[in-house]
Amino acid sequence: MYFCQIKNDTTQPIMKKVFITFIFFITVIFFHAACMGQGNKSDINVIFIGNSITQGVLMEQPEKNAPPVRCAQYLANAPGIGNVEIFNAGLSGRTTVDFLPGDNPLFTRIADGAENLRVRHPQALTLFSIMLGTNDSAGSGPNGSPVSDGDYKKNISLIVDSLRSRFPGAVFVLHRPIWYSSNTHNGAVYLEEGQRRLAGYYNCLLDVVDSYRSTYPDHVFMGDTAAYDYFRHNHKKEMVAENGKSGIFYLHPNKTGAMTLGRYWADAILRVIAPATSK
Repeated sequence: MYFCQIKNDTTQPIMKKVFITFIFFITVIFFHAACMGQGNKSDINVIFIGNSITQGVLMEQPEKNAPPVRCAQYLANAPGIGNVEIFNAGLSGRTTVDFLPGDNPLFTRIADGAENLRVRHPQALTLFSIMLGTNDSAGSGPNGSPVSDGDYKKNISLIVDSLRSRFPGAVFVLHRPIWYSSNTHNGAVYLEEGQRRLAGYYNCLLDVVDSYRSTYPDHVFMGDTAAYDYFRHNHKKEMVAENGKSGIFYLHPNKTGAMTLGRYWADAILRVIAPATSK
């Protein structure tokens, strides 16, 4: 009994100290992990360049429902992403020709929008999300249309080159322009010829991205490529049925479609954001 009593008297304080020490270290570890998790979040300034689809025409409250807004919402809720600020430079009817650098107010508007975000959030990554080509593919109507494959690649490259010279370290995500119906005919003439041209721009974008692998590695990425087929199969549910000169056509996402497109864009951006923010 005496021996057992001595054993209890000596081990209980020791075990208590061990337990307290263990709890202390566990608390420190969890606190450190929480701080690290918060500190490792990446802030992003996203500038969206595009046409009426990016602008969010034909939907109520585009400032709340346009694809860039939905994309930003998805990004902000993603693990590892902190503050997300956006500038929507999408304008109806525009082609790659309309956004070419030089003495061009539309290009200046993009650069000024990106600069304003950088001044307000200097710690954030500058990212340009670009989806152009819908109006380029028209047979007539929009500025410069129809834009050949060669000119489309040249125009996209000129836009990227001018912006990256002003925003070193910026990331560029080039999305495949989404599907439209082969009878699309409003103020511009798209039709089957335009649809074929639009489909061909996909390979052009792949060529552009590939051309930067050595000159600007890990900064120019292929973005979404899946939304094209998604809208081709789901246009009656997620695109606006518009009265055109060649019947009912489908070109613009509706409110649900804008949410879907925003999700596709966000997924594409998230695929490239980790290596980009680690540099």
